[in-house]
Amino acid sequence: MEEQHIYHMLQMRAKQYQSRDVFRYFKKNSKEIGAISWDELIDLTNKVSRSLLSLGYGYDDKLGICSGNRPEWTISDLGIMGIRAVVVPFYATASKHEIKYIIDETEMKFIFVGNDDQLEKAIWLLNECDSLEKVVVYEQEGVLTDERCIKWVDFLELGKEK
Repeated sequence: MEEQHIYHMLQMRAKQYQSRDVFRYFKKNSKEIGAISWDELIDLTNKVSRSLLSLGYGYDDKLGICSGNRPEWTISDLGIMGIRAVVVPFYATASKHEIKYIIDETEMKFIFVGNDDQLEKAIWLLNECDSLEKVVVYEQEGVLTDERCIKWVDFLELGKEK
């Protein structure tokens, strides 16, 4: 029930602060600062929730996040809470064997990863873990060749309101 209070609080704050910045961060390979408003945070969080639901994930499913510190991490965390699933966080530097142990123990079905290094581990995990079905990568330069993997921007498209 606690996650519903957090999600409700998030909705109330967004209604109150709307276009004010909630996150500021350094853009990749730059000293330029990016920002995300409360309105954008709610929109992205809702897209994550709807995208997860569209893929068949929901209440009490174990969904992981293995990434360095970035806005997408928090947005994913809030989106997972929005569907009352369980967030399973990993250190970005965790080994594939450490992650495999936790995936197997929790019967995790889905994981968000940050970059190509974590994606490489995730693809190995997809092949080694019976429960793991899908990977979303926040930042990926090339073409994804594994149909079980999806880029963040494409994942968010699944959650667009129709």
